[in-house]
Amino acid sequence: MPSTLHIEYIDHKQRQQMLTLNSAERDTWLIGRRDGTFTPEINLTWAAEYGLARRHARLSYTAGGWYVEQISTSSRSLVNDQLLVPGVPVALPMQALLTLGKLSLRLSYTDSEHMPDGEVSSVASRGSDLSAAVPETQRFEIMGRMIDSLAHSGPDSLQKLVEVIRTCFPAAASGGIGLYHDKEVSIPACFPRGTAQISFRLARRALDTQNLIQWDRTAGSGSSAGYTSLTGATQALYAPILRGARKLGVLYLHTAAHFTADDHALILAISDMLSANGQFQPESAHLRLPSVFLSYSHNNTDFVRKLAADLRRQRVTVWLDERLRVGKDWQHQLALAIEASAAFALVLSPDSLSSEWVQWEIVKARALNKPIFPLLHQVCEDTPEDLSRLQRIDLLTDYTRGILELVEELYAISGERDALASAPVPVMRSASKGEKVRILFVAANPRDTDPLRLGEEIRTIQERIRGGKFRDQFDMIQQAWAVRFSDLQQHLLEYQPHIVHFSGHGSSAGQLIFEDNAGNSQPVSPRVLKQLFGALKDDKAGGVKMVVLNACYSAVQAEAIADEVDCVLGMRRAVSDNAAIEFAGAFYNALTFCKSVQVAFNLATTPMALSGEDETPQLLCKAINPNELIFSEEG
Repeated sequence: MPSTLHIEYIDHKQRQQMLTLNSAERDTWLIGRRDGTFTPEINLTWAAEYGLARRHARLSYTAGGWYVEQISTSSRSLVNDQLLVPGVPVALPMQALLTLGKLSLRLSYTDSEHMPDGEVSSVASRGSDLSAAVPETQRFEIMGRMIDSLAHSGPDSLQKLVEVIRTCFPAAASGGIGLYHDKEVSIPACFPRGTAQISFRLARRALDTQNLIQWDRTAGSGSSAGYTSLTGATQALYAPILRGARKLGVLYLHTAAHFTADDHALILAISDMLSANGQFQPESAHLRLPSVFLSYSHNNTDFVRKLAADLRRQRVTVWLDERLRVGKDWQHQLALAIEASAAFALVLSPDSLSSEWVQWEIVKARALNKPIFPLLHQVCEDTPEDLSRLQRIDLLTDYTRGILELVEELYAISGERDALASAPVPVMRSASKGEKVRILFVAANPRDTDPLRLGEEIRTIQERIRGGKFRDQFDMIQQAWAVRFSDLQQHLLEYQPHIVHFSGHGSSAGQLIFEDNAGNSQPVSPRVLKQLFGALKDDKAGGVKMVVLNACYSAVQAEAIADEVDCVLGMRRAVSDNAAIEFAGAFYNALTFCKSVQVAFNLATTPMALSGEDETPQLLCKAINPNELIFSEEG
């Protein structure tokens, strides 16, 4: 989406002048003075007496942000109080004072960027008085709890801090703190604990622009289009944590609902509190995280960037050559980075095995006695014998499992046992060791409603489970037909299922349709169903881990039950019989192949795209990370 930059200044005749730059028209503008036949886009020839060079600076709009770059080496320039270095672009905040020599320009813009799955906008800039809307009593209360959490030594102090922040934003489904160090954003603490659901693009945007960034999902973009880090979210907030001109980190929140103006003010206030708190030291927390150096061929850059982001979401510090500093000896920087990393990971591909730089890095890692992890990315027919002897981690056939295996190894060799204790658990089995997963299939198709193909649905689920690799870990499905709501409690108590699957009708009012004593419709509200699962929540025999509501308009019910059950699946709108049946079969099939709930959900929604219904299912997990819940396991 186009963005407009407004420029105001006083010219040599003391007249106020205004310029407007539109990113839809061009993406770069040179500021300077006319030189023979050359005329810059922003021609300020009269400003020679102000020390303006002929080619002084460049304004640009790229990657969804406004930047200024000093070109002249004979005159100095500043953005607010930051001195510009020639050749180094600097992101502009929403409001800035640009000083070129002795000429002052006031810059401002309203920002909105279209991403594949939503719109990004700047809500407020650094120094905004928006945070002043937070009452003083609330500030002191939050500040006291934050100080108490940071007073605890050890890697868990930031996790305690995140839990304090979590209580301040009831609407937030996930969030955390990202720390900025040496051009990298690492995640020491998040909620729910486990894989951090952070968008590194939004985090860097907030830090570069020094603005509070808001992302909004746009209609028709799907539940996870473009960015898996935003799966299930309808809105996100990213607030930079700054100490003077120094970037400390970013505070981020995601919600399946919407944030309010009070939330905007509060997240800015908390960001300001952290920047002013001397106990908040990102460097010490960053150094406690396990670290790895990634060696790869530049022909595999796209894959490696995804790999690095996924490792960082698992709270691992990653070094790759995108962090090389301009003007410094590259070979020396690489050697220092390998030495500083706890482990060395080689992304295996034909290109990397033929790269002289990669070979140099391997030799350096061996000389430093670094643990070496070959990561299989592409089939390699001529792997050197010394690398063939090393146990490979397979990212080619099972990327998710390979990532988790690597993370476990990195935490194990990091030497930080405290960090390992607070690290994300790679998988969390739904049933006890040796216990089979029990599924309760609940069906209702009252005679005054349209007939559904419920028999075909249960048959498809059973067939897909029987075709699974770990089918023996699933018990025979218990079936309950023509169910009245009064029957549901009996079935839950009697069978004690891990998964409850409801198949039937839902109303546009968000009710599930059970049967009454006469076989007709009996609507049940979200509040009533929530009470039932809430009553069983703390009962040792009531181990319901997931509820699947395969019915039209059941997302409202899912939202209510999600407060009482780890994971709930619902439908945002009406869903066709064919799509509902295909979704159910694919979902349970993936679970029997040791896939997490999140991966199974993603796989199950993919074929629904053929009918344009892939945006209908919704996965809600408020207390756990769906990437970490599995229902089968190897061994």
